[in-house]
Amino acid sequence: MSVLARAVMIGRLRESFQQKYRIDASGCWLWMAAKQQTGYGYIHTHGLSKNSKPANVVSWLLHRDRSLDLDGQISVHHKCFVKSCVNPDHLVAMTAYEQMLHKKVTALGVLDKMEVEFPAASSEIAAVREKIKLLLGLTTLTELVES
Repeated sequence: MSVLARAVMIGRLRESFQQKYRIDASGCWLWMAAKQQTGYGYIHTHGLSKNSKPANVVSWLLHRDRSLDLDGQISVHHKCFVKSCVNPDHLVAMTAYEQMLHKKVTALGVLDKMEVEFPAASSEIAAVREKIKLLLGLTTLTELVES
């Protein structure tokens, strides 16, 4: 594909992308077009790739990664935890290992917050925390971060 043809296709993709979200009060750019059953958006790539791609990945590439390698193995995580958000300020590219580590830390962090907000349930929350650690084969947060 020529440089000019690629530039035209990227322009079409950018224009199409900008018409498919709305901004909510929290600053999330909520994807209003096609979505998977899981709630993640996706978009046709106007010939830049063989298949439709996740909208959050396309957003990251359009706004942060000028290579626009739509067939690469990029994994984009939502910092806001809103599956339909495509705001590049709410997204971060991660490796598969980084995503796994983030999920582990988030699971235990949520339990910590619940323990503060619901002190009457602290024994039940502690039991869930121990089950997570057992499932992960860990005994301390340090082991969690290092695993």
